[in-house]
Amino acid sequence: IFGVFARDIAAAVFPNASPLASLMASFAAFAAGYLARPFGGIVLSHYGDRYGRRKVFLWSVFVMSAATLGMGLVPSYAQWGVAASALMVALRLLQGFCLGGELPGALTYVVETAPRIAPLVCGVVFSCVTMGVAVATAVSLSVRTWLAPELVPVYGWRIAFVIGGLGGVLAGRQIAKKD
Repeated sequence: IFGVFARDIAAAVFPNASPLASLMASFAAFAAGYLARPFGGIVLSHYGDRYGRRKVFLWSVFVMSAATLGMGLVPSYAQWGVAASALMVALRLLQGFCLGGELPGALTYVVETAPRIAPLVCGVVFSCVTMGVAVATAVSLSVRTWLAPELVPVYGWRIAFVIGGLGGVLAGRQIAKKD
């Protein structure tokens, strides 16, 4: 979602006199999430080994979903100033940290629970990641189709984060119910 709406996020949360500098700040925040992934992998893998992969996986899904929802609710730079930018970066770091533990944990969990069809279940996990990108693109297309163009940078991009955050919470609840 962040990458698809980077220009709109740049205008709302990382404004600058130069649109290019604003967009670069937005993509730097996007990249920060990727930098947090290895740390999340190390920390959450440790806890997954210690307390169970399923429990840590569910925890990371809920925290990542909360961070995603929070990103949709971050006040604009005009309202909070640099604190809005810092909050967006912090939420992106939290999102990346959780995903860093979530993806390897999910792969390990499915391989351990279905070793005979490990290639298939790993493929399903990775196809879900790719489907997430496709869904984000579809949400972007929908938002840009249904909203007036001047509203998308104001709050249209927020709709995508709220949908993503709530979707993650609902998916996590469904997974948790299967206990």
